[in-house]
Amino acid sequence: MLFQKGEPLHLSAGSQKWNYTYVDDIAVAFYKFGICKSVKGIINVASGDGRRLFEYMTELRGILNSKSRIECDILGEQDNIHNIEPSVSKLRDFLGWLPQTTFREGIRKRLEL
Repeated sequence: MLFQKGEPLHLSAGSQKWNYTYVDDIAVAFYKFGICKSVKGIINVASGDGRRLFEYMTELRGILNSKSRIECDILGEQDNIHNIEPSVSKLRDFLGWLPQTTFREGIRKRLEL
């Protein structure tokens, strides 16, 4: 990983919004869907913590205690920025549950593997 090597990370503007959800939380959601009889329609499985990509990368750099620079707009601004900010209201309302693992906790768990 570039951050672990101290190399700069080259991003676009980093302004697109992403939503991180830890894989164990996704597995729990699928299990809950399987045992819930009242689920209907499309339900997003997401953390509800939509942030700019730059914010996630800044937090990741801190978790790794990296001195790497984050260089934004190196790759150029794309004409069509995609934002991933799904609503988690149905997840909460139908299952009474939301993912429990924060971005920071998920990265730490992943690094332990």
